[in-house]
Amino acid sequence: MRKVYYNSIMAHLFLWVKGKSTATFFGFICTKRKKTDPLTQEDINHEAIHVEQYMEITAAAVILATLLSPWIGWSAWPFIFFVEAGISWVWHSIRRQKASTAPMNQAYYNSMFEMEAYANEDNTGYIPARKSFHWLHYIGKV
Repeated sequence: MRKVYYNSIMAHLFLWVKGKSTATFFGFICTKRKKTDPLTQEDINHEAIHVEQYMEITAAAVILATLLSPWIGWSAWPFIFFVEAGISWVWHSIRRQKASTAPMNQAYYNSMFEMEAYANEDNTGYIPARKSFHWLHYIGKV
């Protein structure tokens, strides 16, 4: 069970999109909701999957940055950390603009991180049985 930070300042600052009340920030589940209106188990599972993804991608970025730092310096690791999300968002935004029938936020849902989280949010036993870097299986599944 992951700790959920209810009535979070982070959530209030960064979740201005209508209909969004919960997100994972740096591995912490933050929500605009109050404790009297708790998250569903499905919501907690969804965000807990993002926590696992965050830990994996952070560890991979630090290892890669450590290996590359003698040649390119420590300034490379933030780039490596955000490269998938940025490329995925740009790619799907362009595809959405070309397809006038696509919903406005389709790029968000086509991210491999979101695909894994949405596919498994209703499975309470998913996280203990989950294989590391399982989100890589969703590359190209749009």
